[in-house]
Amino acid sequence: MALLPLSPDGLATKLKQLYKLHTPDRELLADVIIDDFKGFITDNFLLSIEEKTYLHRLDSITSSYLASQFAMCIKHKLPIEVKEMVPPTDIGYRLRIIFSNQILISTFNNCDMIEAEGKLRITSCYTYDN
Repeated sequence: MALLPLSPDGLATKLKQLYKLHTPDRELLADVIIDDFKGFITDNFLLSIEEKTYLHRLDSITSSYLASQFAMCIKHKLPIEVKEMVPPTDIGYRLRIIFSNQILISTFNNCDMIEAEGKLRITSCYTYDN
C-alpha cells in the first residue's frame, strides 16, 4: 500500500482504511501505536523532511501522550483532523505541530468498559528561528 501524506486528505484516506478493520484488529493496532508511535507514523505516512525532523525530536513523554491519543482514536473510531499551514518560502523557519484533543473517556456498565467520544486535532504551523 502506498504511503499517504500527513495531510487532511491523506489522513482521511488512512482512517477510512483503518476504521474498516474489525474491533479486535483495531485494538491490536492501538497497542502497536502505543508501543511504537513514531514507527507507526513513518510506516503509514509520507513525511516531509520537516515532519521527519519534528517526529525524530519528540521527547518520550510527548511521544507517549500522542501515542495514547492516536490509539484511543483508532480503537474507538474517533475523528482525527489535520489542519495544514502552507510553509513559508524563505529559509529560517521550523515546523511546529500543535496537538489538541477533545476526547472524553468514560466507563460504563459493571464491566468497566471504556467508551470514548470526541476528536483529535493536529495543526501544523511554522516559527522562525532567531
